[in-house]
Amino acid sequence: MIVLQRRRMNNSIYTITKLPSGIAPPFDLLLLADETIEAIEKYIYDSDVYLVNDKEHTQHIAVFALYKIIDTEVELKNIAVAETLQGKGIGSFLINEIKQIAIAGKYKTIIVGTPDVAKCKSAFTKKTDLQSMV
Repeated sequence: MIVLQRRRMNNSIYTITKLPSGIAPPFDLLLLADETIEAIEKYIYDSDVYLVNDKEHTQHIAVFALYKIIDTEVELKNIAVAETLQGKGIGSFLINEIKQIAIAGKYKTIIVGTPDVAKCKSAFTKKTDLQSMV
């Protein structure tokens, strides 16, 4: 796995890595933001999947998937934080990291394509100043 970045938020250091192709994504986390594995499988294998870890947990604490639409547009297909860590600012922190990844990839637009079933979706998109396209 290629470590993209290590960033500090509060007193934690988060490591964001891009999932290599051929490795199964963490469906348990992805299912927090999507209804079914079938729904996830429609986009996940064509997306760049990023895993988030910290020193305190042995499992991944978050995941997000970015799908390239065209050279200048990328869609955030899924973003999920482990239920025990939700409400601690990690999702907002990740949105800022996603913006940095998009800038580095020369994307001009990030489309938020998360489903209506995502827990706390409207509050999260409002809090992070994002707009859903669904």
